Amino acid sequence: MAHTDPYEVCPILETARFTLRLVAMNDAADLMACYSDTATQELFNADNCSSDFRYATVAEMADCIQSWINAYQAKNFIRFAIIDKEVSLAVGTIEMFISGSFGGILRLDIASAYETAAYLTELIELCIAEFYGIFQVKRMVTKAVPTAMERVRVLQDMGFTPIDLQNRGEHYWARKE
Repeated sequence: MAHTDPYEVCPILETARFTLRLVAMNDAADLMACYSDTATQELFNADNCSSDFRYATVAEMADCIQSWINAYQAKNFIRFAIIDKEVSLAVGTIEMFISGSFGGILRLDIASAYETAAYLTELIELCIAEFYGIFQVKRMVTKAVPTAMERVRVLQDMGFTPIDLQNRGEHYWARKE
């Protein structure tokens, strides 16, 4: 089967509860519930990023979203909005960034109410099922700080193992295809 470039047509992915689609400017107000939540902010992976993703206003969130859209257009990475189909709101984002030396870097930011084993399992299962093929990577790497106990447990259950990123950040987990 021929590989479709996700930067030409961004895939839309679904689980029973969630839809993943390219982040859009009209997600800014919804995403404030995630990016202004101090409990959630402690779990973000901002390693090697130009922002810490801690926002206090919709305008700041909109500026961030515009930078994500620009990065998509430049084919740097894709930031998907996580839409909770039950309430029709963007409740977080998932980014996939390709790093030649590490594979696919997966960033998962989600509102604290969704930082549960069930929701994380549903989203990470989708990433495992789809992202290896979409992004043509053999390994996915993601961050989970020790205080994110649900996330760490889900990653372990899904076959992720701790990895040393050679002084590029701590608390990373990897899974090979």
